[in-house]
Amino acid sequence: MLLKLACAHRYANAVALAMVTALGLPGAATAADIAWHQATRPKVINTPTIAREGTATFKDGSTATVRVEGAFDKKVESVMRDPKAASDLKDAQKLQTFKAKSMLKFKDGATITIRYAGKVDPASFASSGSGEFVGGTGRYKGIKGTVSFDGRVSDSEWVGQYSLPKK
Repeated sequence: MLLKLACAHRYANAVALAMVTALGLPGAATAADIAWHQATRPKVINTPTIAREGTATFKDGSTATVRVEGAFDKKVESVMRDPKAASDLKDAQKLQTFKAKSMLKFKDGATITIRYAGKVDPASFASSGSGEFVGGTGRYKGIKGTVSFDGRVSDSEWVGQYSLPKK
């Protein structure tokens, strides 16, 4: 009798394991790659505040509007208010760091919010950085993951990996 119970228990565990494997764990997320080209234009210029708008075009051809809000670090702010505050061009170039938040809004109303930090070369406007997906709505509700970008301030390539909670 005890042997039959042990065999039944093993069988039940095997069936449960197979079901969890086949169906996925409740609440588990699957990672996916995401990539887009982002083109933006400034809403304000020559200030320590970053405000830009534009378009993100994804690999599948879909698009989203982009709104960027952020700020340069305090040292950059003082240089922008008084260019003489930088002792030389190399110091000014080292100062071009920023933190920002972007919201991508899709035609179906879904959104993705990203927080990131980066650097800008003031001579060439080359820009790069990294951050994380911190929120979303609609089909991107609960998005989590990381993202990086490289290019120019107005024209950059973004790549990342994200996950969504299972429904």
